[in-house]
Amino acid sequence: MGEPLAAPKAPFDIVWLVPPTDPTAVRSTLEFLLARGARRAVYVSSTSVYGNAPGVADATTLRRPTTDRGRARCAEEDVFVGLGGCVVRLPGIYGPGRSIFDRLTRDYRLVDGGKKWSARVHRDDVAMGIDILLRHGTGGAWLLCDDEPFQVRDLVAYACGLRGVPMPPSESLEQFTARRGEFAASFWRHANRYDASAIASLPGFALKYPSWRDGLAAIHRDAGSAPPSEE
Repeated sequence: MGEPLAAPKAPFDIVWLVPPTDPTAVRSTLEFLLARGARRAVYVSSTSVYGNAPGVADATTLRRPTTDRGRARCAEEDVFVGLGGCVVRLPGIYGPGRSIFDRLTRDYRLVDGGKKWSARVHRDDVAMGIDILLRHGTGGAWLLCDDEPFQVRDLVAYACGLRGVPMPPSESLEQFTARRGEFAASFWRHANRYDASAIASLPGFALKYPSWRDGLAAIHRDAGSAPPSEE
């Protein structure tokens, strides 16, 4: 049996980064921490809660998850909001060591020609956004992403242009599913665009990388002009 949970010295804030588990256990843990001096609590969720939202989704868009992980996120979001915390929903997070540059070295394929719509947010801007939410003590749900939605093929073409490498081959969603499995394929079934103007209106909020183009250019510049390692 594990050691009893010990709370940090009060006052402290909570940033919940744990993958979805059991909402009952999450509630018990959060109540324990709140009772021992936690001031604010932020649950880091994902845009999987939207499923395939029509049009442009924002923080007020009805949640319609179509995957188990999306439904689990919804249940844990409700725990945090119900106990006075807040939720921040993120699309794909990228940064040094975690970007399309790294995927291009691992037999990357464009699924259905890369026509899927998506969004990104740089890891530095995730940290900034969470800090803003904690400092303002806001509740409810928020959406955080950069200002430029994109079709995957455009992001890949930009990255390939920076690195001077050819575009990767394309394959159908069915081929990708057979090769990588249903879990990986589920990320290609959601094609959403997002509006994060609500969190952008909070005092002090300022994206370091307003577009994924800015972020990828910085990663490329910092890594030098040589192609990435094949290791």
